[in-house]
Amino acid sequence: LTQKKFDDIQHLSFFQARSIMGIFYLGLLPSFLYQILELPQGTTWFVALLFIVFGGDVGAYLVGVQIGKHKIMPAISPKKSWEGSIGGLIFSMAAGFGASYFLPTVPLSGLIALGLVGGIVAQFGDFFESLLKRIADVKDSGKLMPGHGGVLDRVDGILFASMVFPDPGGPI
Repeated sequence: LTQKKFDDIQHLSFFQARSIMGIFYLGLLPSFLYQILELPQGTTWFVALLFIVFGGDVGAYLVGVQIGKHKIMPAISPKKSWEGSIGGLIFSMAAGFGASYFLPTVPLSGLIALGLVGGIVAQFGDFFESLLKRIADVKDSGKLMPGHGGVLDRVDGILFASMVFPDPGGPI
């Protein structure tokens, strides 16, 4: 085991922040996915999560490419626009609506609201992962999926949105 020495508090803080982010990304966020799968109808809830996040990704892309003009945070994610973001949220809510077919005992308004909140949090996850890539000065977070930014770009929204999915005793 190698002992790490730090010259100043800034280097120590940076090292600690990276360690905490690793625990957050690799430990905490996946635990929410596990909890979803353990729910009654967990597989159905998981598929609903995928539809909401991927629907939002598709909607943001389609609307953003067509009419996106106003960039949200060009220094972090230069292609993301407000128009695309709103389009993504509409598609996420539509996916929540579609989930009502598979979750008929859940109130429709709750699933649409889950689509909206899940879409917002998934977009936050996209920006968060883009920020990590900017800090690390990498374009893609892997080579497994060329052109998609890597595997983390595909799962960041899922990991973040999983935090807002219901538990059996929750309001939905």
